[in-house]
This record gives sequence, structure tokens and C-alpha cells, in this order.
Amino acid sequence: MPKWAGLIMGAALLSAMSMQVANALPLKPGQMETAAKAKGGSARAFNVFGSLELRTKSKRYTRQWNRVLKRVRAETRTYRACDAGNSNCHRKVRAWRKSIKKMSHLKGWKLLAAVNGKMNKLVRYADDAKQFGRQDHWASPIESLTGRGDCEDYVILKYFSLIELGVPEDQMRIVIVRDTVRAIGHAVLAVRQGGKTYILDSLRSRPQLHSSVKRYKPFYSLNRKGSWVNVAARKRRSKVAAVRLPKQTPQQAQAMLPDYAKKQAGARAIALRGSITNPNPIQ
Repeated sequence: MPKWAGLIMGAALLSAMSMQVANALPLKPGQMETAAKAKGGSARAFNVFGSLELRTKSKRYTRQWNRVLKRVRAETRTYRACDAGNSNCHRKVRAWRKSIKKMSHLKGWKLLAAVNGKMNKLVRYADDAKQFGRQDHWASPIESLTGRGDCEDYVILKYFSLIELGVPEDQMRIVIVRDTVRAIGHAVLAVRQGGKTYILDSLRSRPQLHSSVKRYKPFYSLNRKGSWVNVAARKRRSKVAAVRLPKQTPQQAQAMLPDYAKKQAGARAIALRGSITNPNPIQ
């Protein structure tokens, strides 16, 4: 998986300009969406992995994405030819088109699970350096299916599959993250269904609730309608009520201890008295 070092650094710089939004006060989920909208974010902010979503128009985040979109538009005719039974259709492209038809009756989590599992099986993994001879290349569906792909290529295939299956684009984000367990860059697809946000991952056979995934730190996200920088929001500290204990003499407190603890407490008391009466003992 490419490291996207330049893009990640750029995301950090852009997010730093808006950190006062995330750090001025601990934010609740509802407040996070309001803050994102006020700062040019999405009115239906994802807040994926607990982050604050801020819209950006920087082209550095969409350069590879725009190239993919151009290739997808050129491939649309091939998709339709395969749907019509064209004999020249590559077997994996044909399998992809057939799977979309079979999934057309599914909804909600069952649809996400079917798409995630099937696309993970259809694409064979290879990093971009081996497949395309360069560090970073975002592949179109046909490129991934007829060759090989890495994490963002799985995500792109799932994204366009779900569009054809009727999932609105504003309910999806391609999310570029840092995998803190493997210490590398990674990409996942976040999809909102039934008021919940699920993560479709090439490393997992089933979708997971984003709140249950702790290993990923999001940097930026995008779809065909926009791109966003993801800023970590400060967590709210839990308020613990102070407990008042009744006043006790040392003898009463020691009486409440188990036997082994009483011996330790007594030894400490003797040592303490010694240090007070003779603050500079000779060793």
C-alpha cells in the first residue's frame, strides 16, 4: 500500500488551521456536525472514526480520484456490453456484472456484507509498484478485475458497485487512513445505512461499525461530490462524582484491612515514625 506521505502531511496542515473547532470544547456527535457545516463541511457529516469532517477544495486530494473517474466514464460502454452478454467480456468483469444483478434485491447491512465479501474475492492483491510500476495508482474497476489491485482499488470497486445497487453517493466516503497496527497507509469505504456508519475493508470479510474499529486514524475522505479533511475531535472527559469517605483514625482504617495488608501498613508506620524522628539516618 502506498504511504501517501505528501497527502497525509497536507491533510495535517489543513486540519491544523481548523483545530480550534475540535479542541476549543469537547464536542458531542450533534455538535460535531454543526461545527463541520459552519466551517464548510458536509451538512450530513460522517464523523467517521470519531473525526470532524471539513470540506476542502485542494486538488492534491482528488488528482488520482479524478483520473479514476475519467477512466470509469470511458469503461461504462464495456459494462453495458458485458451486461448484454458480449462474448469478449473478461471473465472477472462478467462475474462482477452478474454479482451486481444477483444482489439487486438486498438492502441495508445484507447488501453491504454481500458487496464487501464478493469484491474482496474478485480482486487479487498486488501493490502498485509491482502492478503498475509506480508507487501510487488508483485503478478503475476493469483495471483491478483484469489485473490486480491494492486497498484503494478494492474500495473503488465497492463504491461503484454500491452506486449501481442504488446506494446514494452522499451516504458513502472513500476514507484514507493510517493503520496504527501495521504503521502504514490504508483505504476503506465508509457507508451510512439505517443511521449507522459501516466500514467495508479489504482486510475483513464483513462490514464493521466504524465506532468498533480502533486501529484506523482517518486523514481525508472523498466521493464524487466532494472531498474532506478529517480532524481528530477531542474526547469528552467522563465526570466522576467525588466520593466523601467518613473520617477514620489510623487504627480504624487498619482494622478494615485484610491480615497481610495490616502487616504492611504497620511496617510502613514504623518506618515513617523513624524517618520523622531521625530525618537523616545513617545507612
